[in-house]
Amino acid sequence: MPEGRLFLIDEPQAYLHPHAERTFLAFLEDHPQHQYVIATNSGYLLNARPISQARLLTIHEGATRITELGSRDQLLTELEITAADLWLAESVLWVEGPSEVAAFDVLSRAEPANVSSGLTVKKMPGAASRFASRRRAAETFRFCHEITDAVSPLPIRMLFLFDTDEKTDEAKGRILEASRGLAEFLPVRELENLFLQADVLHAAITARCGELELDEPSESAVADELQDQLARMDDDELYPLGLEDGADPLERVKASKLIGRLFWKFARSDYDKAEDARLLTEVTLRMKPSALDPLRLVLSRLRESSESS
Repeated sequence: MPEGRLFLIDEPQAYLHPHAERTFLAFLEDHPQHQYVIATNSGYLLNARPISQARLLTIHEGATRITELGSRDQLLTELEITAADLWLAESVLWVEGPSEVAAFDVLSRAEPANVSSGLTVKKMPGAASRFASRRRAAETFRFCHEITDAVSPLPIRMLFLFDTDEKTDEAKGRILEASRGLAEFLPVRELENLFLQADVLHAAITARCGELELDEPSESAVADELQDQLARMDDDELYPLGLEDGADPLERVKASKLIGRLFWKFARSDYDKAEDARLLTEVTLRMKPSALDPLRLVLSRLRESSESS
């Protein structure tokens, strides 16, 4: 076939099995001499290309409107944001890590009435969610600002959820400004602080011991170890910046590190931020549901913005 042909392809996913979409894409990649314009709402196809190669077409007052991201598309590509991330969801909740993704998945499935329609929970890409350095903090501000700008022409509701780990009031203010008021902050150091209750931890550790065919610890043993770890105020891994006078250790300790120590001591198992956060959320939902209220508040804010729009 002569080189340099232009192919217009309309909704290929309507005629292809999902597995065949991969074959279709591979075929196109094997023939890079041609140009392909594909109209699709396939999540797989939209995720297969950088957002700089995508355009959103909508009908507005009887005319087709093409939404382009302009110079921002390269930045979003750099941050590993795809068209599917922005255009296939009605609401997007950006969170800091796999623990939050797992926790919101459990809560959303258990309490669907509190969830806005078309909600997608996504981890912020790369360093955008961390504050280990000034450079990473700057990337967070840039991420919030550019994502907010990128979706401003679209009917997508968003929130950015951050923990309070090492974030000063000044940093929080800058995030709020960059996100145009769409940022929320957990009232604790990190998500895992919501799970720091002896009975919840005991139930989760017991479940893990059962899976590994290990002897189960008593609840009092888990409670004693929890209190022992919380009391280690000079432990830099648990309290990187120490503990301020009057601060609650349950809120300020680095809970993921503490829980990791408990899992290793009693279950000889590393703490997995996705799998074990899911388990802990399920246990908390069953035993201490009010502990998850900070997450419910975030879902409620998204739902209310949906209902008012």
